[in-house]
Amino acid sequence: MRLLSIRNKIGLSVTLLIALIALFSGWFYPRQLEQQAMAAVEEKAKSIASMTAFSISSAFVFEDPDAAADTFAGAQQNSDVIYVVAVTPTGDVFAAYNEATFNETPKYVTTTSGSVSRDGMTYRIATPIIHNNEAIGSLYLGLSLREVRATVQDSFNTSMLVSVVVFVISVLVAVIISAVITRPLNQVVSAVNGISGGDLTQRASIASRDEVGDLAQAFNQMVDRLHAARTELEGVNQNLERRVEERTKDLQREIEVRNRTALELIEAKEVAEQASQAKSDFLSRMSHELRT
Repeated sequence: MRLLSIRNKIGLSVTLLIALIALFSGWFYPRQLEQQAMAAVEEKAKSIASMTAFSISSAFVFEDPDAAADTFAGAQQNSDVIYVVAVTPTGDVFAAYNEATFNETPKYVTTTSGSVSRDGMTYRIATPIIHNNEAIGSLYLGLSLREVRATVQDSFNTSMLVSVVVFVISVLVAVIISAVITRPLNQVVSAVNGISGGDLTQRASIASRDEVGDLAQAFNQMVDRLHAARTELEGVNQNLERRVEERTKDLQREIEVRNRTALELIEAKEVAEQASQAKSDFLSRMSHELRT
């Protein structure tokens, strides 16, 4: 018992392949975009942190928090900046923008190599404030990742939508292709079923010049040879039947002749026996008369 036809196998194989490609595309490209976006955020954070740390180094030296605050005002022009905090080596805040948000973040997770907050919405980085090749403080910077996350999510949604559309279209194309491929094979199967029922007039009517067309042509040639052989065999059978019938009639006539000959012999034998008996009776009477 067949579980799946060739058409279903082709359609299922192509569908699974397309589904895997669609899923991979829907997952891979958003991940690539996210990695590129995070790399851009990292470079941006390092650049802002380094420039800001360099700009406020003199304010640290002259202990001028207002000058540092003015420098932070320039950093605030970037809408992605959540907080900027300058801290002395003793851990005291020297100058800050949005210090409250900074205080909500454990400082141990903010490193010079950068890190992402637990909710995934903030990129945090720390950089030393250098003066005369000596660290005189630390600068902490936080950048919002909401826009990046939104962009990645939009990309993911778009990619999945495109993948679904491509999948549906590809499935339809796969169905059409499988139908085009299997239709000639179905015609050959139909012809085979007709021939198996004894109808040697069945032919696979396929005019294509591909492998299926070659198969149909070879099949038709085989059926032609089979039909010719069957016709020749039928002629031989008819001739044999005629000869058997003629021979049977000859045997019947020969048997009839033999039966008549046997009957004639039997009748002749009976006549001869009667004649012999009559002769014997006559001689017996004559002998008796002579004696008397």
